[in-house]
Amino acid sequence: MNMQALNDYLLDAYKEPQEQEEREQFRIKNDDEANWAIRKIAKARREFAEAERQAEREQERIDAWLDGKRKAKERDEEFFTGLLTAYYLPQHMEDPQRKTFKLPAGAFQVRQQQPEFQRDDVELVKWLESHVMPDYLEVVKKPKWGELKKLIETKGGVATVAGEVVGGIMVVPRGLKFTVATEEV
Repeated sequence: MNMQALNDYLLDAYKEPQEQEEREQFRIKNDDEANWAIRKIAKARREFAEAERQAEREQERIDAWLDGKRKAKERDEEFFTGLLTAYYLPQHMEDPQRKTFKLPAGAFQVRQQQPEFQRDDVELVKWLESHVMPDYLEVVKKPKWGELKKLIETKGGVATVAGEVVGGIMVVPRGLKFTVATEEV
């Protein structure tokens, strides 16, 4: 029996309490039990990581299947739209006011599209500045939190910088946080 199989056997040998009441009554009384609890956490993490890997593989398979369906649908739609365009374009040219062709299964519409604007924002900003059009410029101001946080001190639940209360910051106290670092066994 290899070490992993032995470890799994030992972990499974302990019968876990099933009801929440029983779980709450169990207390760790010594380092051996604490070590056992850490091994249980490590095993749960390994099992979850494997479940995530399986889910990712399955999701990739589903995504590939769905992508194939999407591409087939797009090809069909493109093909039939082309056929409809070839059929209705001459009718629209004869009567440019007629923009909708209704049929029992749906409608075919012809619309003039708005032009597309390809912009060079750097050049456009220069032009707006040179033509004194500041109303069409957007200036985004936001705090440099990473740098500001280094200066902040908390006193009595209030954020201060050099003894002065900083507006716009609410200090929310947080409790202790326990983390478990596991060694792969």
